[in-house]
Amino acid sequence: MADNLKDQMKSFFTDFGIIFDKDQEYLDRLLRHQMRNACRKIDHMHAKVDEGQAEFRSNWAWTPTARASNVLISFWADAFLRGSHEVYSAIKPLLKPGVRIADMGCFTGALAAWLATNHPECKVFGIDGNPKAIEFARELTNLPNASFVQWDYAGDTAAPIEACDILVSTLGIEFCVDDDFSWKCSLDTKKLRESEFCRRRTAEVLPYFTRWREACKPDGQLLAVLRVKNIDHDLSIVEAAHRAGWTFDTARSALLLIGGRLFRLMRFAARESQQPSDAEIMASWQNQNVPPQAGQFFDFVLAVVVYESLADKCVLVSDDRRIQDGHAERVSVGIAGDIGFIFERSTTGYAELKLISLSQVNALLRSGIAA
Repeated sequence: MADNLKDQMKSFFTDFGIIFDKDQEYLDRLLRHQMRNACRKIDHMHAKVDEGQAEFRSNWAWTPTARASNVLISFWADAFLRGSHEVYSAIKPLLKPGVRIADMGCFTGALAAWLATNHPECKVFGIDGNPKAIEFARELTNLPNASFVQWDYAGDTAAPIEACDILVSTLGIEFCVDDDFSWKCSLDTKKLRESEFCRRRTAEVLPYFTRWREACKPDGQLLAVLRVKNIDHDLSIVEAAHRAGWTFDTARSALLLIGGRLFRLMRFAARESQQPSDAEIMASWQNQNVPPQAGQFFDFVLAVVVYESLADKCVLVSDDRRIQDGHAERVSVGIAGDIGFIFERSTTGYAELKLISLSQVNALLRSGIAA
């Protein structure tokens, strides 16, 4: 039944204009064809940003048509489908007549359209801060129970809709990029919480959760699929949500590994309660239930967690290397049951784990190269 539902959603999203089962090169060519003039403007903007003469604007702000916007989503098609499926499966039992649902960061409105189409008894709002996204969403979906509203929920503007019973967000938050790896692989939550990055991340996401809380009824639900890389993301997100009046549900949150990339399904209730302990948050990472198989890649703290969880590990060869700025790294190649691994960890704090086939392990050993 679950696979059938996922297939139905994939078919719906395909008809909506999202492209599945095409490689990045194909999508890039298609996007550049549909955004010829915009691509030149984007290239010019990047040049000006590099010169310090302009502020960065996301590619999402430049798309000239709904079709081009859906091509942009198509670069993340598998993640969008999996995230939407997980969110919908979780909220489906709650969708009773009169329930109000808001899709935060709806972009062209694919998930909102699915919800409105399949639940005419509910009222669905698609919310996005990009005025073009709202324009395109209205162009693509015309249903009596669906409305699309522009709202920059990262800003100071109050919610433009009445409070809803359920909020959802599939990839609706874009996190900033951080290049300081010195603490990222720590399993010491106290150290993580005290890091400058964790403090900045908490301050970054606090406005989102504050505004979302204003848009949700007491005891309402929020389900968000977020791009994450580390346990520090969870710590800062949960801290920001707690400050805004949300309770994090560790038991019904999960890690999603999609196409080798990590995403987090996080579930919150709109009520204040005791914040979950760091141990509970860490346990939700360590019990991530991502079955190891050849071809998977993990980095940062999840690399450490998965590596430590591998059963019957046997390191066959290690190589110690000097890297930039006087740091060192150790590369270990080995086997764990019927899969192989390459595990790298450096004094910068960075770690990565590649799971490979046994034949690949043998090839590395024959070559005398650790990675």
